[in-house]
Formats: sequence, C-alpha cells, structure tokens
Amino acid sequence: MHFKFKLEDIEQIKFKKRPFNCLKLAIKVRNPVFYGFHEKKLNKLMSVNLIADRKKSEFFMQQMEQFQRQQRRMIDMD
Repeated sequence: MHFKFKLEDIEQIKFKKRPFNCLKLAIKVRNPVFYGFHEKKLNKLMSVNLIADRKKSEFFMQQMEQFQRQQRRMIDMD
C-alpha cells in the first residue's frame, strides 16, 4: 500500500532493533493520503510499520528532530 503524509502529521515514532543492521519503525500518522486505485484522504490515525536500514533511519530521525526544533521556534516567536 502507498501512503503519503507530511512530517507534521506524525504523532508518534517507536524503534525496535532488528538483525542485519536494520530498525523497525512504528509510525502513527494522523490523516494520511492513501494511493490505491485513486487518491483518498483517510481521516483517522493510522499505524505504519517500516523496516529500514539503520543509517537511513538515523537520517530520518535527524530530519524529524530538525523539524521539531523549527516548529518550537515558530511557536516561541508567536
């Protein structure tokens, strides 16, 4: 299945170490867009599980931390 979502739609991320230098990511996403036969916005909280290379997972987490810092700065400026 194909889902599309923005970083701000991510509610929670959990990690589990897996063999062969991999991590399992359990991501909870609010209102993802499903791409099946047609595009449809799902108005609910979805859980997405991924198994990814550890280096790519670390890069993803760095991007998330950077995004969260930017969001905090924007909130503090208001």
